Amino acid sequence: MRGCIRLGDFREEFLAALSVWTPADYTRHWKDTALALATTSPRGAFLTSFAAPEASYHVIWPAWREGDRVFIQNRLLFAHQISGPLLPGNLPDLVGDPQRVDDDGNRVSEWAVSLEALAMFAKDR
Repeated sequence: MRGCIRLGDFREEFLAALSVWTPADYTRHWKDTALALATTSPRGAFLTSFAAPEASYHVIWPAWREGDRVFIQNRLLFAHQISGPLLPGNLPDLVGDPQRVDDDGNRVSEWAVSLEALAMFAKDR
């Protein structure tokens, strides 16, 4: 499924697997994640493609709150990087610290969203 998320002025399109989650499941997860980041959580992750808990990889957007903004990146999370099947509720524990430079010294692409935009997105339930 082709999806789109809008947070403030930021807009991103992506492809999401629908074998386990429905569009409503993704939306609920994103709103819960946005609310946690906007209020209490210093880190989280938006799951953008969830094929199965035991899939070989998942597509996530790890996010870190810094001041009045949240920085988001696009990342593949491989099964060997986690112990056992992926449980969406455990994503904040898997995110770790921001990696702004890759192993080759290249800057990692990221975008920033205001806490206000995340709160507004989460509130629109």
